[in-house]
Amino acid sequence: MLFVLGSLAAILPANPAMAKAPPEEPVQRGKIASELINRMKTARAGADDRVEAVVVLGARPDPPSATSSPGEVRTTLAETARSAQSPVVQLVESNGDQVLNTFWIKNMVLVKVKPATLDALAALPMVSRIIPNFTLTTPTR
Repeated sequence: MLFVLGSLAAILPANPAMAKAPPEEPVQRGKIASELINRMKTARAGADDRVEAVVVLGARPDPPSATSSPGEVRTTLAETARSAQSPVVQLVESNGDQVLNTFWIKNMVLVKVKPATLDALAALPMVSRIIPNFTLTTPTR
């Protein structure tokens, strides 16, 4: 028994400082696309202090009734998006960052923010994911 304890003492570090520190990455990083995490690291290093990203929200309106007009559907989508996006817009602006655009067909907010703001956005419960900005093109015929 003493031999086993002596062997363990030789193997295990006596200095608690040798234990691994907790990871620097916040838990919410699962919401942030890996490409953005790399851009955030570069931004933190000082190359460019802000990151452009699309914040995708989970809030969806109730489905329109069969008798809803296209105008009513648009109004419902726009109002739902505006309401859901309000905390995101407030957080971004209160941190001195920029809201570049908002979208209502797909409930999203395009932002240019510091990495710390991106982390705070990922912590919001209404945010489903944060992705890099992208370009949509229409197919040619």
